[in-house]
Amino acid sequence: MRDQAHNKISEFGPFQGAERGERGFSLLELLVVMSIFLLVISSVYALYNTQLKTTHIEEDVIEVQQNLRVAVDILSRDVAMAGIAVSSGTNPVNAVANNSGLDGSDQVTFNNASADGVFTIVDVTLSVSVLGGTPIVFTVGSATEAEMFNVDDAVRIINSSEKSQPAATVFTVTAKNTATPSLTLKPAVSAGSVKFMRGNLIARTGTSALDPYPNTILYCVGPAVGCAPAVTRCPTGQKCLMRIVNATPAEESVVATNIEDFQLTYILDNTGLIESDLPGDLSLVRAMRITMVGETFNTAGLSSAPKSRELTNIVKLRNR
Repeated sequence: MRDQAHNKISEFGPFQGAERGERGFSLLELLVVMSIFLLVISSVYALYNTQLKTTHIEEDVIEVQQNLRVAVDILSRDVAMAGIAVSSGTNPVNAVANNSGLDGSDQVTFNNASADGVFTIVDVTLSVSVLGGTPIVFTVGSATEAEMFNVDDAVRIINSSEKSQPAATVFTVTAKNTATPSLTLKPAVSAGSVKFMRGNLIARTGTSALDPYPNTILYCVGPAVGCAPAVTRCPTGQKCLMRIVNATPAEESVVATNIEDFQLTYILDNTGLIESDLPGDLSLVRAMRITMVGETFNTAGLSSAPKSRELTNIVKLRNR
């Protein structure tokens, strides 16, 4: 009787005629499993996509930070060197502009004997008659310094302690000797009998005798009107810090990309620690506070807003 009852029940079971080991999944069970699987895959993809976006954004932020460091370091160097080997009465800071650049950024122009930073010293005192077109051989500080000069470079010789030129003329490099070491310089005009003292600076002021002295260095954010508008090295859609030498923009004028803002304040002699955005007397500037802001560009669309970073530095003018 018990066996008969069991057989009767089996006739109405969901797996009638099948052994337990042969039973499969129902359609409903398959749909549930597939739904769970799709949810897991979606979660994994979402996590991967988030991690990928985060990685790209972090890489872009690192690039912004590196660009800021480069921009501030190069500008700080020019602040410190502003006014080196210029004539007496020439201010290290040539001109300033407050919030008048691209998107309200600042601008500043420095005076410097050599915008390229190429200098050497007269290593042996020399008394000579300076005649236009007649070369003079100067023993200089080192072979390394002599090597930085090229034939046809324009140079000036400056007494840095007196901020004057012993011979008020431009010289052209006609030869260099790294063994001696020495530079052979040809004066453009006669200057009479001159004593060039040991320690006088020789500064490269240009690549031809039509040299601008002193050199000028303009820092601004561009490309924009008045700030290298035709330079193409700055990526399309970005703003770049420009370093324009002698009012002549070039592709090499681009210092750093990803620059969003550039602000300066000036610490003056007559104001203690008070800072001015627009000093009236540039001869009073003794230090500058540089504030540079960078912003991500390539990954701006991966977040609600571009990521920005800011770097500040205070630099003292060493040649006042």
